[in-house]
Amino acid sequence: MTVNLAPYTLSDYEGFRCSPEVLAAIEAVTRGDLRDSDGHAFVALNDYQNELEVFDFVNAHFASKFKRGDSLYWSQPSPWVTHNGFSFVLSTRHRVLHHRNCRILFECPNDLTWERAGGTLIKEPGTIAWIDSFERGSRFWDIGANIGSFSLYAAIMRGCYVTSFEPSAENYLVLNRNVVANGADKNVRALAVAIDDKCTIAEMHMRESLPGAALHTFNTDIDYTGHRFEAAYLQGAIGISVDSACELFGLAVPNYVKIDVDGLERAVIAGGLKTFANPECRSVLVELDLNDSAEVSDISRALGSCGLTRDENVAGNVGRAHGKVMVYNMIFRRN
Repeated sequence: MTVNLAPYTLSDYEGFRCSPEVLAAIEAVTRGDLRDSDGHAFVALNDYQNELEVFDFVNAHFASKFKRGDSLYWSQPSPWVTHNGFSFVLSTRHRVLHHRNCRILFECPNDLTWERAGGTLIKEPGTIAWIDSFERGSRFWDIGANIGSFSLYAAIMRGCYVTSFEPSAENYLVLNRNVVANGADKNVRALAVAIDDKCTIAEMHMRESLPGAALHTFNTDIDYTGHRFEAAYLQGAIGISVDSACELFGLAVPNYVKIDVDGLERAVIAGGLKTFANPECRSVLVELDLNDSAEVSDISRALGSCGLTRDENVAGNVGRAHGKVMVYNMIFRRN
């Protein structure tokens, strides 16, 4: 298809509005006429693969004209095309990861979720290697799931039955949309609860109102560095302990547990000692600060009392400097 950009300015393409070329491109890729009998554009396109094809097609034709951050990339829902007063709408971006003949699809409503999706396989290679060691069909708890990167990886790559815990309302919405987008709802159950050392109702202290954001806290304003911080806003949440999830609510004991709760790991472990001591629980990954010797000692001692010992031989499992914090995913296994 030949695209003539000469008659158009950047403002014409803002949000893909008022562009007969883009409308023609969409029609070509979807192999159908998007106008109804009155000559109006249809309102939405629901097929994920077609959306990706359209995005790639339009990028290929217009990428040399506009830089990143202009109309070829977007963070918030906006119309692609306005035609005769009607909008053709794509509500979000999608990012697809291909790995070992499998596909993981992420809905990305902003740049942060786009980056999180893209970092699934590369940001924490040790976590990926750990999940790759899971027995197929095992039970995995993802405590602090965010948008579901590791939940989906475990479900799709290892056939795990995953329980994802994510109390942030912004992240919980995207997490569930990602589960549905991958047809993984039979394998992944997402719960909008915080994990604590006890059952309680309290406030989440939120850093910002942004899908994909992290470093929030539950029932405290002390952050992962040990300092108080002023929350952008408060969000109500229900907190339960790991042991109460099993004993009170009847969840099966997990075989594998990932704990990434930005400084609240000790509380999570304190509320799960019975579960972690159960022989069915084979391994626990805890994100902690290697520079905090007290945290390392407390967590190692607590999980050691449950029969879990440190495994320092997981491929790619290295620390990541984050200011004064040395973030490290410490892995414990049952001998």
